[in-house]
Amino acid sequence: MLKSKEIIGLPVINLNEGNQIGKVSDLIIDPATKKVVIVELNEKVGLFKKSQSCLTLDKISHIGSDAVTVENLEFDQDIPKELESYRFTNLVGRNIMLENGSTLGKLGEIIFSFPGGEVTGIKIIDNKTNLFGEEKGEIEISKIRTIGKDVIIVFNH
Repeated sequence: MLKSKEIIGLPVINLNEGNQIGKVSDLIIDPATKKVVIVELNEKVGLFKKSQSCLTLDKISHIGSDAVTVENLEFDQDIPKELESYRFTNLVGRNIMLENGSTLGKLGEIIFSFPGGEVTGIKIIDNKTNLFGEEKGEIEISKIRTIGKDVIIVFNH
């Protein structure tokens, strides 16, 4: 299983050319399928310039502890508008609430599989204890009812 915070910041390496094409800057989640579907990266353009590009998860060869690798450099155009709100960096800190209206905490991390991208769980933090939040636990994806634009809803039972 992969953790979102361990992936963001990794270099993306083109296996055919042996060069770094950028760094992972974000992960995009599809709330309907509960999968990581797009990896966004900052692409090196010049000495000080960067541009943002997207790769669908199926275009990635491997995700290792030190780098993300790709065989062929085929960037996708843009993130679909309906998925803009579901960037990992936008989801972090989002309230996690039970159906009955009780707040469990805030989203701290997403755990997912590769190559399928299936989200297997989320880590809950309690940011009342300190600035970065103390981990309160993990929720399996089967217990998550909705990944919403404002709140993540968890089944009561």
